Amino acid sequence: MSWGRILLVALVLTAALAAVHVQQKGDEQVLQAGIELTQDQAKFTFSLTNVFDTAAHLVFSSGQQFELVVKDAEGTEVYRFSDGRLFTMALIYEELPPGASLTWSDVWDLKDKDGRPVAPGRFQAEITVLARVMDGPLDSEQLSTSVEFEL
Repeated sequence: MSWGRILLVALVLTAALAAVHVQQKGDEQVLQAGIELTQDQAKFTFSLTNVFDTAAHLVFSSGQQFELVVKDAEGTEVYRFSDGRLFTMALIYEELPPGASLTWSDVWDLKDKDGRPVAPGRFQAEITVLARVMDGPLDSEQLSTSVEFEL
């Protein structure tokens, strides 16, 4: 293999790729998710933004405020954020004023549930904000989204 080809492969493997998906209500952007891919990890960042004119009041039933599930092209679950984690059992109240955002992130090491590196291919990340809307303009359908990406 030529040095040029090796360099090209190395650049492709280490280059960051950003994929963005937006959950919309009409023209309103509510839940936005992005993925930054590197050679050894995928960093997911997502924000819930109140694009409406009135405040939204949310309640989380535990310290786990989101769930992130990654599935391969066959639909097999290869990663789940909550696996192996413990969360506090407490009600968490959040007021989301107009224009304000809540942002979360998680890093996946590109290994399956058995600790083996996943094979290259297409994947889908399903992201759900685990809040209940107490009042305000948001609805539960706006609290989840999915993003497809390729390794």
